[in-house]
Amino acid sequence: MNEEFLNQATRVILGETSERETLDFQETLEKDAEKNAAYKELKEVWDLSDTYKRESLAEKDWESFSSRLTAKPKQAFLRGAYQKMAIAASIVLVATVAWVTWIQVFSWESVEATASNQEIILPDNSLVVLKKGSELRYKKQFSSNRLIELKGEAWFDVTKDAAHPFRIQTKETYTTVLGTAFDIHELNEEGDVELRVAEGKVSFEAQGAQLILSKGMAARYSTTEKSLQTIEFGSMNQVTWMKQKLTFNNTDIHTVLNDIAHYYEVNISYTLPSSYCTLSGEFGTATKEEILEILEVVLELDMDVQGNTWMVRKGTCRK
Repeated sequence: MNEEFLNQATRVILGETSERETLDFQETLEKDAEKNAAYKELKEVWDLSDTYKRESLAEKDWESFSSRLTAKPKQAFLRGAYQKMAIAASIVLVATVAWVTWIQVFSWESVEATASNQEIILPDNSLVVLKKGSELRYKKQFSSNRLIELKGEAWFDVTKDAAHPFRIQTKETYTTVLGTAFDIHELNEEGDVELRVAEGKVSFEAQGAQLILSKGMAARYSTTEKSLQTIEFGSMNQVTWMKQKLTFNNTDIHTVLNDIAHYYEVNISYTLPSSYCTLSGEFGTATKEEILEILEVVLELDMDVQGNTWMVRKGTCRK
């Protein structure tokens, strides 16, 4: 049975799949008797071993785990064609399935960027910059299954490997790529996602729809509308946050405020004319307090700040 099926089966057993994913998986089982039988074997072994909480498979651990499995009547593991096998062969089968289940469940690496942006070098040498407050996880056996599960925002610079496509899963979207550089931003808890491609080409999928995006293209998935659509790429600041800088060059006020809101993870409410003063300079290392001072002094904005909500009351600067 292929690893992708085993991974999906394990996530179903652990209750990690969405309702839609679970229904799709059940439909697969109904159509494929072999997969259905394999899933039942995995579920049976997992149910027998659900109290095993060790973090390693050292010899002593495995003996304890194995003894509980083999303590059950061996006939419980014999189904269909397996009834013709010897008892010794059935024990080997159970141990093998248990091992596969263990690998699928406990072989994930998890990373959470709590204090600051975090740079990660994956086992295939792909680079990920995980934005503060975001988290991801990936398989320890990453070279054969390049799957990333992402919550939040991350920049990816992917090592090319035609035999093993690189996949990123958010709550409701899948992005597939062979080798490129791009930014994925999960915008909220509902699962809205924006994708911007800086290099190469990617496949962006959700709800059965697919978009192929190349360098300079961007797209958005809306959970409310359950739809994918292309959008304007916008400012490069939207994808260069991982370099810890914001660069403006005679940039209009709307772009400035939108880029600052994205970079500092705040909500900025404003009503200003497009003819308002522009801004030039590099400000990525500035604190929130410093960037507020820039907005108030340099751009003459009267700001009302309440936590992560910034409101522009008025502005007096003119070109």
